[in-house]
Amino acid sequence: MISLWLESIAPEIILVLLGGILVLLDAFVPRLRPAFSWVTLGGVLLALVTRWSIGIPGAVWEGVLAVDSLGRFVDTYILVACGLALLMADPYLSRTNARYGEYFGLLLWAAVGAMTMAKANHLLVVFMGL
Repeated sequence: MISLWLESIAPEIILVLLGGILVLLDAFVPRLRPAFSWVTLGGVLLALVTRWSIGIPGAVWEGVLAVDSLGRFVDTYILVACGLALLMADPYLSRTNARYGEYFGLLLWAAVGAMTMAKANHLLVVFMGL
């Protein structure tokens, strides 16, 4: 039971923690900014693998989140779009010499919100995902 509800939000936990770490590293260790895009892409791929490792469909968290094939498909779509946005943003940020580390954290947090809305089974969770 506990493992199912932890597995159901594991990709979101990965992305939220990685976003927080990247924002903190940007604030305190700015020389690591060139590696942020690849670290973020690795986190997105890890979240994608974690999403596909969940096998048991059903409702978790007292029925407010639905773990089903539609949610898995939408989460995969969101994570692939996030990865493509990262791959397209890196050359642009390098060309304009605008290495903003908060971009990567905000992108991950926006993906978490979209993933939460995709799995929502309750109107309040949809609002929280916004």
